[in-house]
Amino acid sequence: MGITINDYIESRHILVSGGGDKDSIIDHTLAIMNLNRHVYATVPFFQAAIELLLKTDTMLTIPLHIAADFAQHHDLKIKYLPIDIKAQQYYLLWHEKYYQDPAHRWFRDICFPLIKAHLDRTIKLGMKLIHTHK
Repeated sequence: MGITINDYIESRHILVSGGGDKDSIIDHTLAIMNLNRHVYATVPFFQAAIELLLKTDTMLTIPLHIAADFAQHHDLKIKYLPIDIKAQQYYLLWHEKYYQDPAHRWFRDICFPLIKAHLDRTIKLGMKLIHTHK
């Protein structure tokens, strides 16, 4: 059995603020449902969130591939989010002046398949690690 929406909103949550508002889609979706969650702490990075998560009775909502990566190294449980949200999109960005640069293009051509393979592998691992029973 997964986590219920009531369990989710009643829990204390850690939010990650670094690099933009990563939780806005969740809080927006909850607001549409006239719900909100209890924020225990806001930290700037995923690693700080994991360190706090390991020492407190809290919950952290993060992308599955990141959760799977941390769950390999820490005693964590991964649960399905009890609300439906749009899947996250990831982008590779570089300055326009480097778009045609041969060395930069070579580097991108090497990196993109490696990044995609890592993302696919950790998502697959995350699906195996999801705890659906209490």
